[in-house]
Amino acid sequence: MIVRWTRQAIRDRASIFDYLVAKNPLAALSIDHSFEQAAIQLGQFPHAGKNRPDPWHPRTSAASQLSSHL
Repeated sequence: MIVRWTRQAIRDRASIFDYLVAKNPLAALSIDHSFEQAAIQLGQFPHAGKNRPDPWHPRTSAASQLSSHL
């Protein structure tokens, strides 16, 4: 599977890196490397991990899930 980063994800990743690099350059490199490795692993094993619903999406909110079971 090919993992494609959204523009927002790229911006978030850059923001995290920029914030950390000023405080701890090694931590910034480490977390950025972790993000890259996670994307690679997701590409290799797309069904790994838990499939969790997005709490902000109207179809997967707790209220809609609850109402579907009533």
